[in-house]
Amino acid sequence: MDKKSILVIDDDRNILAIIEMYLKKEGCTVTTCERGDTALEAFHKAKPDLVVLDVMLPGMDGWGVLGKIREESDVPVIMLTAKSDTMDRIQGLDLGADDYMVKPFEAKELIARIKAVMRRSGGQSEEKKVSFDNLVISLDNYSVLLDGKPVEMPPKEIELLYFLASRPGKVFTREQLLEQVWGFDFFGDSRTVDVHVKRIREKLGERKAVLYGPAYKGISIAVSAAVALSRDGLDVPFFFNRKEAKDHGEGGVFVGYVPKAGEDVVIVEDVITAGTAIRESMAILSRLEGVKVAATFIMVDRKERGKGEKLAMEEVEEEFGFPVYSVVDVYDIIAYLEENPANAENVARIRNYLAVNGANA
Repeated sequence: MDKKSILVIDDDRNILAIIEMYLKKEGCTVTTCERGDTALEAFHKAKPDLVVLDVMLPGMDGWGVLGKIREESDVPVIMLTAKSDTMDRIQGLDLGADDYMVKPFEAKELIARIKAVMRRSGGQSEEKKVSFDNLVISLDNYSVLLDGKPVEMPPKEIELLYFLASRPGKVFTREQLLEQVWGFDFFGDSRTVDVHVKRIREKLGERKAVLYGPAYKGISIAVSAAVALSRDGLDVPFFFNRKEAKDHGEGGVFVGYVPKAGEDVVIVEDVITAGTAIRESMAILSRLEGVKVAATFIMVDRKERGKGEKLAMEEVEEEFGFPVYSVVDVYDIIAYLEENPANAENVARIRNYLAVNGANA
């Protein structure tokens, strides 16, 4: 709802302040008015995209204000009232209101209704929806669908899930999540993030992820990553391959955990150059029936071309349909080296190499 203009008319300053904060958080421009007899003047000055209008107002009630607005404009109007009587709702809708909310109400629900009304009126075209396979998260109507079925979640869990799902591969601290998702709503311990994440996992169910470290350099990375994750309470198994399959003992090409059908595999590698190593890993992992590679994490992206002119990472993503993430890339390394003038010669060599082999060459 960025840059939308909203006029809020209510004689309760606390309600005005709360609605204004939520709308500004959505990027809206907000004008407030406390009286019915000055509401039309505020309407003319603000030229709003939508009006939130209380029924009980001094000077002129909300019905009167709505009637005046409808004499000259079809701008969307959402009515607020302390009355839940059906006749009041009918009266508001008959007079031209687009929606109706009874006090007390959740501010998040009001925001969702504002978005819905603006979409219906053509004033809101941007969807806030993220889809992953069998999961759909929407902030337009605060809903979560798993396998096409609704999952009951309070607004804050949906906002947290949407925030994380819309930024795949990125890592956030508790403090960053509190700032981005909770904002001014938050009062309490930062561990509330852990509680919300735990509840989301319980409701969605966890598809098990397994780390795969290609021999040889990937083995130590898989082990180190599994140990680090365990310190955060996450039990993530790992496995790796032998360069040559054994026909005795436990046999086979794989060592460690044996992935089961329906589980996701995450490849962890040291570096990506042309993408050859990842393609080799995919050929090896194809022996595992019912197992899907969900992503690949590499330590260093050398920013080299693949088979064509695109980055090797981009080619792998397009070829196999999963994201590839890097911890650092060659330009991060260059920036670090340039902090010390003694590295000038090495930096020049790297840049010369990229000029020939880099994706931008």
